[in-house]
Amino acid sequence: MNFKPFLSRTATGSTAGALALTVFLAVLAGCAPGAGTPSVTQSPDTVRAEAAYTQAQKLTDPTQREAELAKAMRLYDQATLSDPALGNSPNFSNLLKDYSTLLSQRGGNAALPVETRRELLTSARFISERQPDAVTGARDLLSIARQQIRIGDYRAAVDTLTAGYVRMAKVPAAQRDPVVGDMARLLALAAGQRDRATAWATEITDPVRRGAVLSDVSRWKLRVGDFTAPELASFRDQSVAELDRRSPELLDAAETLRVNGNTEAALAAALAARVGTPDRDNLLLTLVQEATTNEQRDVVEIAAFGISSIAQQNEALFFLAMGNTDSPRLSIAERLTQSLTDTTLKAQVLSQVAAAYAKSHVTQAATAQTLETVKITSFFMPRAAKSRINANLALVDIYSGDYPRALMYANRIGEPDHKTKTLQELARRATSSRDWATAEKAINGIKSAGQREQAALLRAVLLAAKEQPDAIASLAKSQTSPGTKAWVLAYAADAYAKRIEPAKALAIVAQIEALRAKASSVEEVQQTASAAVFALASTGQPVKAEAYLLDAMADDNVHYLNALTELAAAWAKVKDTGRIDQAVAWALDEHQASDMLQRVVRVFSDKHEYEVAALYARQIPDYQDRVRSMRQLAAASAEALDIYGVLDGGVTRPDNTARERQVILKGQAATYYNIGNNKVGESIPTPPNLNSYSRQAVSDNIPVATDGGVYVIPMEYSYYNTKFVSQVNNTFRQIGEKVFPVQAQGTRYPRYIHIESGVLTLESLARHLNSIGEGELLIRKGSRYMLNVPLLVGPQASLVISGTDAEELRLNSNTGVFIVNAGKLWLHDITVAGWDAAGKAYPKLDFDSRNQFRPFLISWGGSQMHADGSHFHHLGFNGAKGYGFSYSQGPILVQQHRPGALNRPTGMVVDNSFEEMYFGFFTNAADDIALIGNEYRNNLIYGVDPHDYSKRLIIAYNVSYGTVKKHGIIGSREVDDSWIVGNIVFDNHGTGIMLDRISSGNLVYANRVWGNGQDGLAVYESPCNILAGNRTFENHGDAVKVRNSTDIGIFRNHLITAQRAGVNIYVGDPKEVIGFPTRDAVKDPYTKFVTVAVVDNVIDKHNGTGITATGFGTVAVKGNQFFGSTKKLLQGDLEPHGREMLRLQGEGVVVRSSCRAVNVPKVCPFLNQGYLSGVVEELPPANGAGMICTGTLDPDQETAEAGAEFDSEEDHAS
Repeated sequence: MNFKPFLSRTATGSTAGALALTVFLAVLAGCAPGAGTPSVTQSPDTVRAEAAYTQAQKLTDPTQREAELAKAMRLYDQATLSDPALGNSPNFSNLLKDYSTLLSQRGGNAALPVETRRELLTSARFISERQPDAVTGARDLLSIARQQIRIGDYRAAVDTLTAGYVRMAKVPAAQRDPVVGDMARLLALAAGQRDRATAWATEITDPVRRGAVLSDVSRWKLRVGDFTAPELASFRDQSVAELDRRSPELLDAAETLRVNGNTEAALAAALAARVGTPDRDNLLLTLVQEATTNEQRDVVEIAAFGISSIAQQNEALFFLAMGNTDSPRLSIAERLTQSLTDTTLKAQVLSQVAAAYAKSHVTQAATAQTLETVKITSFFMPRAAKSRINANLALVDIYSGDYPRALMYANRIGEPDHKTKTLQELARRATSSRDWATAEKAINGIKSAGQREQAALLRAVLLAAKEQPDAIASLAKSQTSPGTKAWVLAYAADAYAKRIEPAKALAIVAQIEALRAKASSVEEVQQTASAAVFALASTGQPVKAEAYLLDAMADDNVHYLNALTELAAAWAKVKDTGRIDQAVAWALDEHQASDMLQRVVRVFSDKHEYEVAALYARQIPDYQDRVRSMRQLAAASAEALDIYGVLDGGVTRPDNTARERQVILKGQAATYYNIGNNKVGESIPTPPNLNSYSRQAVSDNIPVATDGGVYVIPMEYSYYNTKFVSQVNNTFRQIGEKVFPVQAQGTRYPRYIHIESGVLTLESLARHLNSIGEGELLIRKGSRYMLNVPLLVGPQASLVISGTDAEELRLNSNTGVFIVNAGKLWLHDITVAGWDAAGKAYPKLDFDSRNQFRPFLISWGGSQMHADGSHFHHLGFNGAKGYGFSYSQGPILVQQHRPGALNRPTGMVVDNSFEEMYFGFFTNAADDIALIGNEYRNNLIYGVDPHDYSKRLIIAYNVSYGTVKKHGIIGSREVDDSWIVGNIVFDNHGTGIMLDRISSGNLVYANRVWGNGQDGLAVYESPCNILAGNRTFENHGDAVKVRNSTDIGIFRNHLITAQRAGVNIYVGDPKEVIGFPTRDAVKDPYTKFVTVAVVDNVIDKHNGTGITATGFGTVAVKGNQFFGSTKKLLQGDLEPHGREMLRLQGEGVVVRSSCRAVNVPKVCPFLNQGYLSGVVEELPPANGAGMICTGTLDPDQETAEAGAEFDSEEDHAS
């Protein structure tokens, strides 16, 4: 990979800054016209440059020669400006070589002062770094580093070697290996660099040379005393020859250290022994094979590379690679596999990696590994190897859903154990997918392999899925094992119960209880008891089932899990929440509890008890199980609320046939008309196909990792990061705390990682940062990474942060970490969290401490950020763009430099959990983001907050609950043409779902909203929106509130309120909230005019109000049903003619007040499309001239200022 470290350690600040700034100007501005095009004729500058070089070659005096070479360099640099190809010319390469050599020779002159020699060698280094030929440049740098070490300038030597190592990144192995080997040996002489020298050595492809270099590095570790173990004390300061002689003693010491658990010291001692010493390779292999954790595998990885025997080295690499596929740490497994020379072992690892990628639905990587496996697999490989390979290839197809092809691979498996396990997985998956034919063939294969009992159980499950209880009962008769027979019978009892044949079901249960009574062995008791629990619970006898629980209990046992799950479901079916909780208490781990609670949620969902189901769903401990359950619940709820039938692809078309609106009743304050469109409310816009937005739709597009370019440079040289440097610093200055990230990194020039190009993973990024001496910036420990400086994904780069590489990525809050994406960022199946490294805890935040820095993710203009199956928590704080997980157009500096070059940011965010964030989700001028099936849980300010000019968003099947300060879902400041569909929103401090500040053209449909501290649904200063098919209840405010908004359709909702209004319509000025900024009238203008159509709603008002309208312009009511007290059905300005309106609303009535109409700045698409036409538009004021509607101050202070708290921080220009 082309990693280019920032050279601030040895270069002056100005030189380093110039280099970095040049890089970014090139990124932003592109190459100059004509760059790279060779000139036809030489320019005068080129002629002068070549003449100067020719003259320098003739000179023999070193001082004169140096001066002339410097002159030639200046002339070449000048000529290169007009002819860039000159920088790659042979003459220029020779000039660099001669000039560097001369400076290096002078730097080796012991007669010169040390400081002079250092300066000469540093200059030689900079010249050699410009060498266009990578190998020549690297060799020159190696020579310079040797000189620097001779004069004791180790720090400069390390930087010089690092520059040379980077130059060799893309050189062919045959040329690269010798140079890198010498560099690693030299690097090992510097204190603190020997682990990096070891990492360089492992990059050598030739196993013999690699082993020799590793041995030399380890010897140096022992000679200088890097290890304090007493067993190694006598080897300190020993010569190489003495270490050779004492190699048997080294191995004895290594064995003692291994037995005592000091693996690192044992490893160093074994590697330091002379290659070829008896038992050296055996001991190194033993160290590898004893590694059972990820941390241990990381330590002993170099042991595998240090083994001299090719066969044993392959064995060690195979062991480590397979261990990393199980972790999973697939990028590490892939890297280790590249060093395997045994194709039989290599194919086994590659196939297992492919299966692991397929299981995680990382399709492109799975496909690439599968193709490579097939390519290198041979018919002549041993049977066991081919069995493993075919089993893995079968799993690839099982996870991909190609069951017939999976069966083909499964049938090729020769080893019985591999074959049986694979067929079992195939049978289960095929049955679940209703591929009966493949499932039947797989089960027959299991039976043929001699696993008759397992085949019987799987066949029982298959027959139950096919609803054939008689066949299951017949199958049970042929079973001889009491446990197997009991479970086959249990499936039969369940199937009979589902067919409502209680007599047959109970007779089957009696047989199971009889088997339990006769059971003798521990295994038989457990199996028959768990079958009894399952059968009794499935036949409606949960009390009796509980009597068998103690005998049924078993760790990691699928029968016990199935029994517990069925018991919990039985109590859910009778709505006994107390007994559900008691049943869940029998779970032996979180996995069992998660499965039980998921089943409870499904039962309540099937019974349309969605609110109760949500309360159990939020208890599920595993976040992925919880998110999956929540999405399924939201989808089921939406289906139940889909009164228009549009979620399954149905289309409702508006009736554009207008009829004349005639005056029914006329008064001084209001005029009553008939409705001009008697089909109003019978159709709504059709949402996008929500079922196409799945986790797999995201992960299928994750790219395969490639090489890339990476820089570590000061933040001030990135247009993408200056926003955060100034913003974060200003935030902390305002509150009198330390400045981040300047003080966080302890330097005036805080650095960050810039990924310039390629597709990187966490593993590849961490490994190569380590190789250039920046390993502390991204640290891996086992399956967890910690990022310690900010990171930028550049416009031409991609970063894949995936659960196939790690379980968690922690962002260090103490060092001011954030991730900025200007390219493509993929977050898949992983936890990303803020981390207080000093306090060793996740950083908490409350409203009072909201200015305290916490890490965040931001995706800028032109970028894509995709997330699926991940858990984001403890991110974000009260700093602009630093809210947690955000998309924003900008930054302004890039837009100014390249006007119109940046598209708006976009992405797919599917099936994730966002927990204890500052904002769960935020956008600024982002387009076409799909926010589907996510959980927003216990976030501080908002759950979901698309903001500022964002367009065409899909916010569907999300569950937002527990928001501490404000609202569950809010679209604010011109969030237009979006879909808020099928969400569940409950238990938030503020309003459930809100549209605010001229957000228009939105459909809010089939949402279930309850238990929120303020209103259920609210529309503030936002014209042209439709609220349809929603169910709101038990909210502390109004069920629906509309203020200062025109062309609002409220259709076919079920609105329940205890004390407030079902629908509250009014105009008025938002009331200022003490302590928060005043609303910006320029950015957020509004008009005090409201027009609303309230059609075909069910309003269950209890003791509250049905529809209240105050200071309105036009209100249309039609076909609404009222339940509860007959008083206060129509209130406010509707009350004087309430009786007439109620009488007329069956056919529809439009009430036009005396308020003067105002012009709305936006065109309403719903009017043009016919969904609202002929109802609320174009009616004159009641008294002819009209008057200004003043309304009243808003009664709900928090609601009134839905987002004003953050206005002073937001700037659309960014």
